[in-house]
Amino acid sequence: MEYHLTDKFWLLNDFQQFLSHAGLQGRLLDITTFCTVTLTLLVLLRLVGYAGSRLMPKLLHAVIRKTPVKWDKVLARRHFFKRLVRFVFTVVLSYLIETIFMGYSPGLVRGTLKVTQCLAVYFMLNTLSAMINAVSDIYNALPQARERSIKGYVQSAHIVIYLIGILIAVSILADIRLSKIFLGLATSAAILTLVFKDTILGFTASIQLSAQDMVRLGDWIQMDSQGANGTVVDMTVSTVKVQNWDNTYSMLPIYAMVNQAFINWRGMYDSAGRQFIRPFPVDLRSVRAMSGQETEQLRGNGLVASHYDGMMRERTAEPDGTTTNLALYRAWILAYLTASELVSKELMLLVRYLPMGDKGLSIQIYGYTVEKRFVEHEEIMSHITERIVAAAEPFGIRLYQRYGGKTEERAGTGQAAEAQPRQAEENAAR
Repeated sequence: MEYHLTDKFWLLNDFQQFLSHAGLQGRLLDITTFCTVTLTLLVLLRLVGYAGSRLMPKLLHAVIRKTPVKWDKVLARRHFFKRLVRFVFTVVLSYLIETIFMGYSPGLVRGTLKVTQCLAVYFMLNTLSAMINAVSDIYNALPQARERSIKGYVQSAHIVIYLIGILIAVSILADIRLSKIFLGLATSAAILTLVFKDTILGFTASIQLSAQDMVRLGDWIQMDSQGANGTVVDMTVSTVKVQNWDNTYSMLPIYAMVNQAFINWRGMYDSAGRQFIRPFPVDLRSVRAMSGQETEQLRGNGLVASHYDGMMRERTAEPDGTTTNLALYRAWILAYLTASELVSKELMLLVRYLPMGDKGLSIQIYGYTVEKRFVEHEEIMSHITERIVAAAEPFGIRLYQRYGGKTEERAGTGQAAEAQPRQAEENAAR
């Protein structure tokens, strides 16, 4: 059967005439022309993307050079311009496919058109993804990013655009209207809910956490139900990564943080101090009244002297001027804490008696240290505790402690030894 050349796009006609004079004939001529044109378009696509990535940032820089954020550099780093130009090129190309490949079989032209349209969808998704990543980079460079992360929103946006892109590509390849695909998805929503349950729950939970400002990157959280107690180091659309105090990591489902209770210590770090509560049990047998002379002698004691005046202002005295050593001791503790630069003056400071129990009467100190970091806070409390314990002796106060083991045995043996001579004397008297 004799093969006849068909009319094609004028450039292809000229190219086919050239190949025909070179000796190519029949189907081989058409295949060679098609492959050459396709390869040329791909090379052109590559060159256009390269030119766009070089020229567009320079053109855009002249417009936004006065802004504090270098949008052009961020977008270029994410290859936004290259992908945008390729997307525009493939969209224009999809409208010219039927003209360029005119004269070829309708099936070949239709197939080429579908591939071009799918390629345009691919570049559209890449362009949108690059833009979202660039927005995320710009936001992360702002001070607000330390307080509120948008990583969950970024991941959710990626999921949505890629899901829509896949549906558009399916509608193009299968020649199905996009509305029918969405209708079919709606009828199978129950199945999709089961399959993507964690994703859907995580998406809604991440919106709640961000909208209500419940958790930020860098927050110290405590969630006993999940065994987490540490700093939030990462947040995604489905999980929250916590570095625990012992340097282990806990991966928490983000929806669990909405459904279950947890403690966020951010309020403590944002406040003027870190709370401390310490009880000091007092042996009631050491409590006694002190005369004015004994009180005055405390002025010469090195532990008490620096806060003696403050103690006298805080003391509770009887009408005759006498007071107990316990009242003076409590007044000295309050004066000492009030004068300390390590204790916050903006928050409550209290020195009180707890209800009496089997350990006697306890003096409780309640307040806030100015240092909120754990190690430094504990160092301050160690210093305060040492001073309070050491200052008990000048007041004649004995802090209660329960002896045990060999200490009790030695105490019992000593009491029995002292009792024996007394018993012998009583027998001799009889």
